[in-house]
Amino acid sequence: MSRPGLTVILDAARRGSLVAGSPVYYRQVQVGEVTGFALGELADRVYIYVHIQPCYRPLVREHTVFWNASGVEVNFGLKTGLKINTESTQALLAGGLTFATPEPPQMGFEVESGSHFPLYPEAEPEWYSWSPKIEICSAEPAK
Repeated sequence: MSRPGLTVILDAARRGSLVAGSPVYYRQVQVGEVTGFALGELADRVYIYVHIQPCYRPLVREHTVFWNASGVEVNFGLKTGLKINTESTQALLAGGLTFATPEPPQMGFEVESGSHFPLYPEAEPEWYSWSPKIEICSAEPAK
């Protein structure tokens, strides 16, 4: 029996620190979770199964990008100072994923359950600036 919402499959070289139950974020709000793993048919990749809650299903489009939000990124520059980036304390401890969707028309159409996406090891800087207007249903406050 399938759950309401959207299940997508991320293709990755390795599982990393992700576990079943690892959070999935959009704009630092948890909108889903990792539900499981499997080796690809040729054992050359790991499939990471992700469930997105029903109200947040419209956020995932053909050109959505997913990346690993686990761990901490620390940068230091003489002009910029110290910058520490982590999606959340929960992602730091349990591992996590995050995603972004470009503005129209680049976002593409909504996808069906079972769609595959590559999992990137980190975000490209421009992904943080994407800010599409996507209508979602009224939801309970996210965790």
